[in-house]
Amino acid sequence: MNVTAIQVMAIASGLALVATHDAPRQASPPVTSDGLIVFSSNRDGAFRMYSCKEDGSDVQLATNGKDADAYPAWSPSGDRIAFVSGKTLTLLDWKTKTRQSLGVEVDPEMCLLSWSPEGDRILCNSDNELVIVEVATKKTSKAVDPKVMKECCTGTWMPDGKSLLVSSGNCAPTLRTLATNGTVADFLTTTPMFTFVPQLGGAWSAATPHQCAFTTLNLADLKTDDAMKKRLLDAKSGDDVTQSDLEDFDMGDVYVTAEDGRGPTKVFSTPGLDWAWGWSPDGQALLVTSAYMIPEEGTSPAAGANKHADADLFIVWVGTDRKINLTKDAALERGASWRPLVTAPPKH
Repeated sequence: MNVTAIQVMAIASGLALVATHDAPRQASPPVTSDGLIVFSSNRDGAFRMYSCKEDGSDVQLATNGKDADAYPAWSPSGDRIAFVSGKTLTLLDWKTKTRQSLGVEVDPEMCLLSWSPEGDRILCNSDNELVIVEVATKKTSKAVDPKVMKECCTGTWMPDGKSLLVSSGNCAPTLRTLATNGTVADFLTTTPMFTFVPQLGGAWSAATPHQCAFTTLNLADLKTDDAMKKRLLDAKSGDDVTQSDLEDFDMGDVYVTAEDGRGPTKVFSTPGLDWAWGWSPDGQALLVTSAYMIPEEGTSPAAGANKHADADLFIVWVGTDRKINLTKDAALERGASWRPLVTAPPKH
């Protein structure tokens, strides 16, 4: 089977509920003094946005519109949230809970929203193209010249606020940097990556030195013989690779690398698709989800059994073995974001 970036992103969007109305199952001291987690969930039948504290407690409903609200992303100032309402890029003023449509239709399966560090622009995927939206004027412009880079599926701003980190390619996207002068370069340079699984995402820490978390799979982790590893390493976008070729198929793990793309290190791994949505304000921990398929109730776990998507939400402390599983729930989640540390945070 060919696995496309859209299919992988679709799996990433089918994530479990972040928190419950009940007391958290695993309480923990907060990572920061005032950070909030905002997430989208269909816990009440329709996708709405909620907020919770860093231990999963104090769940509050944030939106209740007629359309599905998903893929939240806090602004750098911590007072607004960009999200997708239906298929439209929308802003939510956190204090007043008022909405503002930016009039841009966003691809529902490629909804990685990225604010510029200055908070004046948003990078998103619209009509299969990466576009930059000016928040004040609602004007849009193409972020990438198709002559320079084709099939761009996800993109995030680099910490300098000028360059972009882009995942481009259909069957096996690769993370590349795009400078303001149009120069393109591979982002990861030190570790051979498994070409069948896309390199996607790009969550940057606000704290310095900046780090980037992304999803991919290291070829060395693949449980198969050397001949098959060579075939996969030599594979090019568009090549047919079947799941039967793999003894143990892992949809992707979370890696963290330095700002220059060197020294990628695996920080979180499950048999499913692991995705980093954002960093804690102090740059020490990641908000990570793991999406996987589980058998329906009453069926066996054998191959071919009816399955549905489920997931867990974790806080993972980078560079340590410490992690917290915030909750397990049958509800689905579409995106999560950690509010940055601000001087005078809005009241929760």
